[in-house]
Amino acid sequence: MLETFPEVVAPDWGFSDETSEDLHEVQFGDGYRLTVPAGINYQRGSWSLTWELDEAGVQLLYPWLKARKSVTPFLWTHPDGEVYQVLCKSLRKSWRGFNDYTVSATFVQDFNPV
Repeated sequence: MLETFPEVVAPDWGFSDETSEDLHEVQFGDGYRLTVPAGINYQRGSWSLTWELDEAGVQLLYPWLKARKSVTPFLWTHPDGEVYQVLCKSLRKSWRGFNDYTVSATFVQDFNPV
């Protein structure tokens, strides 16, 4: 069973939903191109998220994501309410001042059965 992302605080607004496609393309000599999806889950969503947190929040969120980074999928609820199985592909922690942190992460949709 997949773990669920801890709801420390909602990510900062301003992030966007991105979609990438995995396609097979063949270009023929007469200008014709054949494009077909590479599998049934050929469209993959990704989200670059940022959280502004105090020390208690960063001590909960950062180690949780770091322990799963690029290997272990988890369930994440998008602010619009839809639940996705994702991998954390990038992770960064920044100190902005005393008890003032920024955590940035990129989540990529994952389709592997768990």
